[in-house]
Formats: sequence, structure tokens, C-alpha cells
Amino acid sequence: MCIRDRCWQIGPFKEDISAKQVISRLSALDIVLRLQSLELPGEPDYWVHLPPQVSRKAALKLLRELQSKKIDSFLISEGELANGISLGFFTQETRANTVFEQRVKDGYAAKIKIVPRSYTELWAVFDEGEYGKFSDTLWGKIREGNQGLERRKNYCDKIASADNFD
Repeated sequence: MCIRDRCWQIGPFKEDISAKQVISRLSALDIVLRLQSLELPGEPDYWVHLPPQVSRKAALKLLRELQSKKIDSFLISEGELANGISLGFFTQETRANTVFEQRVKDGYAAKIKIVPRSYTELWAVFDEGEYGKFSDTLWGKIREGNQGLERRKNYCDKIASADNFD
């Protein structure tokens, strides 16, 4: 049975500069850490739209029809939905569903496209054997200037290095 290595880390840092300051501060105490970046899934957005029309001319005609009815809309000019009509971009699914249901009720073939989002967290990860040098007193001092930080163990092979990102 293989037991994977576990690494201590502190974070997440809201800003790159805060993480670098903590790493520098601990480096002065001969504690070696490295900055790591972790990409995490976020809450998706919801795009209510009408599918692409057969031509730009047809899309513009549909857009004028919607706008004459005071329906908030605009032409999608590029991407997989080019010549479609955007009816709104929402962070809350319930709001997207309300607009979707209203447009279907109005007789339009509305659709909802879920747009995935992600965000990056920054963590300071202790090099092997370095966490033993990190006292609870020192942890308290670090947290005083960096509200919201936590320390935890994670599998070392699950942490992506910031050096690997473009």
C-alpha cells in the first residue's frame, strides 16, 4: 500500500503580494515555503439567448422585433452563438429561469447556456520538513495581519505550482 506525502500549507491569500510577504517573512526565520496556485470551480453564470438565426439579416430582423416590444436584447456577433440574440447574462439561476420562462411564454425559442467559471486560490506550501519550525505563536502573528487564512494538510501531488502557469 502506497501512502502519499502530505504537505502543510497556509492560505488562501487574497493577493499575490500578501502571500509573498508571508513567504519572505518566514524565509527570514529560515522556514522555506513556496507559492502555489490552485484552480477551483466557481459558480456558473447563466446566459439566456435565442439560437443563431440563418443569417445576420434574419438575426437583425428578430432583434428589431424584440426591441420594439421593449425586450432587453442584443445581437451576438461572434462565437458559437453568432447571429443569435442575447436576452441576458445572470449569476443567479432563478433570475435566468424567470427571463427564460417569460420569453418562452412570449412565443420565443429561448434557451439557457450554462457558462462555467473558475477562480484561483494562492497558498504558501511548506517545503518538506519545514513545518516543524512553524510554531503556534508564529501562526498567530501571521494570522493577525492576514484575516481569513487557514492552515491545513493536503496531498502534495494535488497542489499545482504557480510556476507551471503561463
